[in-house]
Amino acid sequence: ESKTLMDALYAEAKAAGIEPSDLCGNLAARKTQLQNAATSGTTASDISQIWHKIASAVPQRTMRSCYYHAEAKLKASTGKSGKWSKEEKDQLEELVKTHGPKWTVIGKILNRYSVSCKDCYRRISLKKTTKTGEWTAEENDKLIKLVMQHHDDEDVANGKKDYPTKNIHWRTIATEMNGRNEYQCCNSWYQRLHGKVSHVHHWSADRDLELLKAIARTGAKDATEIPWTELPFKSTTVVLKRRFRSALKLPSLFGPQTGPAAELSFKEQLDAAVRRIIAKKKKQAEKKEHAAVAKIEVVTAGVVTAHATATVVPKSSKSKKR
Repeated sequence: ESKTLMDALYAEAKAAGIEPSDLCGNLAARKTQLQNAATSGTTASDISQIWHKIASAVPQRTMRSCYYHAEAKLKASTGKSGKWSKEEKDQLEELVKTHGPKWTVIGKILNRYSVSCKDCYRRISLKKTTKTGEWTAEENDKLIKLVMQHHDDEDVANGKKDYPTKNIHWRTIATEMNGRNEYQCCNSWYQRLHGKVSHVHHWSADRDLELLKAIARTGAKDATEIPWTELPFKSTTVVLKRRFRSALKLPSLFGPQTGPAAELSFKEQLDAAVRRIIAKKKKQAEKKEHAAVAKIEVVTAGVVTAHATATVVPKSSKSKKR
């Protein structure tokens, strides 16, 4: 990407008859840039158009990102680059205290690229304030709540799914998480929480039954004919297929079936799955009922024992009183 970008930069600068450095530079040098560009008949508007062409060479990057990367590469030949030493980091913190976030000024003093100064200070600040280690239950609940508040996922707004998977405002969320940065929040949501709240918490045996009955009503003759997007569920197609495959105990939806299931028609497989889920629900209900009865018996036995102990007076106590 870097080579492609720089090749495009040099090519466009040559075609415009200007120096590559005239296309980059800090804000303090902007006037000089335009004056130099004007001598070759290139205007500020032309420079903007040139950057659109340069950025098109790396379509997966924004024009702003391309600009800063190219400027950093050109700056590297005259300014210092590479890993920051502890002394530089200490000096950077002192300069921020003195000048505030004036990165161009600080960059000149340190002979570093301004964006490099900004990024380094951001990393220093994050390291001091960011929590590490396992997330608490309270943090998980708070993150879920914030994700639901700060997103622009149209599929959630339209009722197609329960939880967002795109256009989530991680920077805003991180500022309210008190110690967790954007990367931690984003990673925690996609790697841990989204799967739990989307696939587990909202799928019970009752919902599995509803899914199987809805599929049966479509009249599909096999799994390839199921109109997943038309089913009355907010969950994604991926989730629906996973629950369906789990309910029918199928290793795959579209591969050849083996075992007893291979001898059954699609409708018979659905009916068998429904009966299996109902039987499992009944067994779980009975187990829960037995556990409740056993708990009552234990409590009752404890009350009786306590009552009996309280009413029996030790013989030694009676003899002492006499």
